[in-house]
Amino acid sequence: MDLKDVVMTLSVFVAVAVYATNSIRYRRQLTVDNALRFIDSHQKLVDTKFLSENRDKLESGTFHRNKSDEAENKKFIELLRAFEQIALLQKAKAIPESANTYMFGWIAQQIEPLLTEEEKDDCYWVVAVEFIKNMKSLADDLDKKTDGERVQYFQDINFYK
Repeated sequence: MDLKDVVMTLSVFVAVAVYATNSIRYRRQLTVDNALRFIDSHQKLVDTKFLSENRDKLESGTFHRNKSDEAENKKFIELLRAFEQIALLQKAKAIPESANTYMFGWIAQQIEPLLTEEEKDDCYWVVAVEFIKNMKSLADDLDKKTDGERVQYFQDINFYK
């Protein structure tokens, strides 16, 4: 083996090492970006006027949706849009279902019964409505888990699945 072969072998080794290092860094950055998108979406949902104005009533179980109140319905539509954005991020695999269940499950449990038949049947709300129904179901299941099962469930939250 002459010097030319050694240099070529060394160059290939360095190129592979650089590629592997960059791939690891890219994956880590993608994980961070996905987590930041999730946090941003969560904040948008929590900051909707509907939730901020009705959180106490939802928590106490005393909220009743007045379907004839146009101002309230507009706020509810804003909430559905926020859910839709989160649902689309989950479908794009940017946000794991387990993280959504943890962060939005309780909200979905409160909101799902408030959906009107018109909203459930509207083809333009199918993504948001199905997401809310799914989150409610998953949250109901999470509520039934033991503390140990919940700890395991939360350990499985990964923003790069």
